[in-house]
Amino acid sequence: MNFTAKVRANMSVCQVASLIWIVALFCTGTITFASPAIQDATGRAPVSPDQIAARIHNVSPKTVVFVFDVTASTRANGVFSDERAATATILRNGCVPGDHVVILKFGTNVVRTVDTVLKSNSESASIAENSLPPSIEPGHGTNIRWPHHEALKIVKHDLPNHGVIILLTDSFNDRPVLSDPNYSKYLDYYSLKGLTVYPHTYANRQYEKLLLSLHSRAALSEFGVHVSIAPSGRPIERLPVGPGQGDAAGDAANSVPVTVPYAHDKAQPQWSLYIAVGLFVLLAIIAAIVWALRRPTRIRLSLGKNSLPQDYVLGPGSKVLIGGLGQHDPFIFPLPGTKTAYATINGIRGGMTINQTHLEPDGEGAVPEVRVFVNGVRVTSAIDLNYNDEIRVNVPAEGERLESEYKIKVINPHEASY
Repeated sequence: MNFTAKVRANMSVCQVASLIWIVALFCTGTITFASPAIQDATGRAPVSPDQIAARIHNVSPKTVVFVFDVTASTRANGVFSDERAATATILRNGCVPGDHVVILKFGTNVVRTVDTVLKSNSESASIAENSLPPSIEPGHGTNIRWPHHEALKIVKHDLPNHGVIILLTDSFNDRPVLSDPNYSKYLDYYSLKGLTVYPHTYANRQYEKLLLSLHSRAALSEFGVHVSIAPSGRPIERLPVGPGQGDAAGDAANSVPVTVPYAHDKAQPQWSLYIAVGLFVLLAIIAAIVWALRRPTRIRLSLGKNSLPQDYVLGPGSKVLIGGLGQHDPFIFPLPGTKTAYATINGIRGGMTINQTHLEPDGEGAVPEVRVFVNGVRVTSAIDLNYNDEIRVNVPAEGERLESEYKIKVINPHEASY
């Protein structure tokens, strides 16, 4: 099969049309070229505080960081009261003794108001009653990315504890005034060109690197109260556009931030812009072809309500082992109480397969009679695996270990509710 045939075999008509449309937009100037922009698509919708508490309760020890917005805009629609109520609910019903609890309140700065390892359930109730931010604080400006970055650092420091970050904000981003002492810190994380054009700063690069690292290791769960979380892990922010939004709530004249000059936002010479656009379009076409030929399969594996699901990306030739240790290994889905892998999920072009792993004889020369099923069908050789399939692993009793059965659900993460 020649190269053209391969492309036709792997790219649908819709994919080709989409690619042509993107190129046309760039060439006509509909999409403006600026600093490289990463567009955060709408991610998981917020869930209720009770649901958050239920999902994290059985995971312990864990590190729970509340990133709490105290800016004036949270006065509208009772957002600040909701933030306090949600934090109290999650503390009482989701945190247990041994958990590390941190509360970071923020406006244009970050202040750590609580930092403790819970010794009893009464301590979490005491924090909920006595240590939450009591009121909205004066000032103009919002920078949620700085406290979010600080929360990620706390989670990384506490590994191998699982990390949980709760973002509590109305999602409106107000640019600080130029006289704000934290204005330079705002520019570390934000570009004046828009909320999804990210600056080329050391702080932002470290922020993105830490987000990617923790999520790829399945070491972090993030939830939002009054804010959605993008697939990248960033909060999905909005610019205030009308009365009742932003820190000058009710003042329509001050609702839309005024663009101020900034050295990094100077226009590029016209000739360099054309070259940059041409190179970008060429790279986009090459990337689209490579993506079409080697599109990875994203899956989420869940062992039930008492454990957090884990996400994996399977490209051709990659594998995920089912069973054994390695809670933080990105290529192992651990089964409690097991020391070896019993099945292997294999990435193939356009999908995935599963086969039972070859087991070595024990000390007496016997091979453990482990059985693997997919939707009730015994796996004796490699078979196709699809979303919504159920993998069942039966492990016989050995020594003091009782016979065990593990049921694993294969989920499409793009359709999952969390």
